[in-house]
Amino acid sequence: MKKIFFLFLLFVVIGAYVNPSFENDLFYERNFSDFFKWRLQESERFWPEWVEINTLEALPEMQTDTQVIYINHSTFLIRTGDYNILIDPIFSDYASPVSFAGPKRVHFPVLDYDLLPNIDFVLLTHNHYDHMDLSTLKNLYVDFNPIFIVGSRNGFYLKQKLDFNINTKELDWGESVQYPNLNIYFEESQHWSKRGLFDTNKMLWGSFVIQSNGKNIYHSGDSGYSDHYRQIGEKFESFNFVMLPIGAYLPRWFMKFSHLDSNEAMQAYIDLNAEAGVAMHFNTFALGDDDFYEVRNYFNRER
Repeated sequence: MKKIFFLFLLFVVIGAYVNPSFENDLFYERNFSDFFKWRLQESERFWPEWVEINTLEALPEMQTDTQVIYINHSTFLIRTGDYNILIDPIFSDYASPVSFAGPKRVHFPVLDYDLLPNIDFVLLTHNHYDHMDLSTLKNLYVDFNPIFIVGSRNGFYLKQKLDFNINTKELDWGESVQYPNLNIYFEESQHWSKRGLFDTNKMLWGSFVIQSNGKNIYHSGDSGYSDHYRQIGEKFESFNFVMLPIGAYLPRWFMKFSHLDSNEAMQAYIDLNAEAGVAMHFNTFALGDDDFYEVRNYFNRER
């Protein structure tokens, strides 16, 4: 009963977070009726029931001092030689509050859960079901007992849902944690948070900068396009590798403020002064009106 009472205080009494660029925008007035309107107007799209992809039979050997493996959706494994870092892990079949319905994955993860190395850190950009998958997080806690690095107010939620003994570090935008040969920064993104009926924007969302072996690595999390990409690029000067979302961006009237399209992702790449990067958040779960081949068709169009 005490847990329920404190969770109620967390989600109802405390104030909500805002994106600085949209503090007074209609984005914050959108509600279930807007969601219902979108679903009623949903355009026809093609998504296969299942696709076969190449998967890894074992962890690849470390060829350099830093290795980045794209597992699926927004899930990445970063190996620095000293640490194994997992970002936004989801290995479940559904990105949903229930284990039997909702957006269903259409392919296996590139790396099976059983092939994961010992995980030292789990980084969560925000609390949406396709990024904060409690089933996966429970398994990681039991198997590896990692440190969970999250935005403000997410730590208590995880403790209440998983175990009050889990090791969490909560960060506000601009805050960081330091370990030997590892700095992890929590930076701004333009998005929102929600898990239940009464907790809209009560837990902070964001992006991560990982510094190790003299390299800067950036994971955007989910985000719409705004000046924060340029500001982060200026703060850290340049990035050796970036991970940027390009999926679930249609319809634009509903998704524009919280998801990048491919043009905006390319501009964010430039803003960040990136040397290399990879696109994410597409072709795993059908979360918008994007066709399964939307990204391929975009890059095949004449410019």
